[in-house]
Amino acid sequence: MNLECATITEQAATFTVVIVPKAVLSDPTTATRTIQFLERRHFHRPTVLMARDERGVPCSYYGRADLALRLRHIPLATLPWRRVALS
Repeated sequence: MNLECATITEQAATFTVVIVPKAVLSDPTTATRTIQFLERRHFHRPTVLMARDERGVPCSYYGRADLALRLRHIPLATLPWRRVALS
């Protein structure tokens, strides 16, 4: 499985945003476990999950509130998106 993600450094904080299906964010337990897995096994930094609507527009975030709030003010097209294979 591949994930689309971007690592961001802003205001002395480095974190990763990962695009996930809306269903992941609809269950807090699943969302929390997903973040824990990604932080521990792949990114080794704070991680925020982001879901998009059918037009590709971000519709919800899950993770540290301060980081999720920052994402609302960053143009997503400017982020260095990449695909990461989960192992």
